[in-house]
Amino acid sequence: MLNLRKSYFYLWHNKGSILIVGLWILVILTILAVITGGRLSSELRFVHSQRDRLKALYLARAGINQAIIELEKDDTKNIDYLTEPWADNQEIFKDHPLGEGKFSVCYNFTVNDKRETFYGVMDEERRINLNTVDKYILSYLPGLTEELIDNIRAWRGDTDVPESARDYSELGYSCKEKPFVNIEELLLVKGITPELYSQIKELVTVWAKAVNINTASKEVINIIVSASLRELRDKGVDIPEAELNSLVEKIMDFREKDGIFEDVNLENKLEGLSSAQKNIVNNLKADICVDSNYFRIISVGQLTDSRLKYKVNSVLDFENRKFLYWNEG
Repeated sequence: MLNLRKSYFYLWHNKGSILIVGLWILVILTILAVITGGRLSSELRFVHSQRDRLKALYLARAGINQAIIELEKDDTKNIDYLTEPWADNQEIFKDHPLGEGKFSVCYNFTVNDKRETFYGVMDEERRINLNTVDKYILSYLPGLTEELIDNIRAWRGDTDVPESARDYSELGYSCKEKPFVNIEELLLVKGITPELYSQIKELVTVWAKAVNINTASKEVINIIVSASLRELRDKGVDIPEAELNSLVEKIMDFREKDGIFEDVNLENKLEGLSSAQKNIVNNLKADICVDSNYFRIISVGQLTDSRLKYKVNSVLDFENRKFLYWNEG
């Protein structure tokens, strides 16, 4: 009984201390609750963000599938040109609604020194293949000197170049001596600066059998026609420079009037060709085509109630139905 009284006496005289301890416990529990709640809230936001990213990704992939469907609808199997539904069609490819969001299949391209957005698929054959074109065509790419052309040819594995073109000892890595796998590899080639790369990146590709005369830009056509003219001159054929400009204009005028080249015999479609221009066109046939097989499909998916976007950049080998390049993010 005495011990019980002592306990009551102890508790009575130390209730202030007990209250303080209780308050500290309450504070600690509150802090733990706040921390736990904050972490849980952060994790929930992360989960929601990942969910939105996944939804946007599948929207972008839906755009890729839609592009393939449009390519498969193409009934002109051996001819491809810029007025086909897959090439630039806002009704199909711009902000196409689907489920909780939308997708756009589009690409940016410079036309007449102006950056424009096209809604559709871009064929790689409108560009010059770095791995297969000869030195004549390379020489007309902007900014390329004879030394830089040798460096590019050495990098892709050509053997008839000076040994100095294969010397990369000062850069700390070796010359690849194998075909380019992407155009960004140009930045590894000795002497190619970012500024020079920016001038030529839209003119070249690593996927193309030849240049599609129906889809190539005026700049690309001017390059391949100039190369054809120079090759003929090196063979001793005397052709005035004026014939070149006139031929390029005839090709572009024909296309702008919705003309379509059905084969590489351009002389059958172009009127009023001089004998010199016929020589150029005949020499050009090995470097051109009228159909495309490699298509770059860039699709962007976005949820309706989110600013988050997801982009898939791909290159399709249409004949074999397989992707040669795939980058998403």
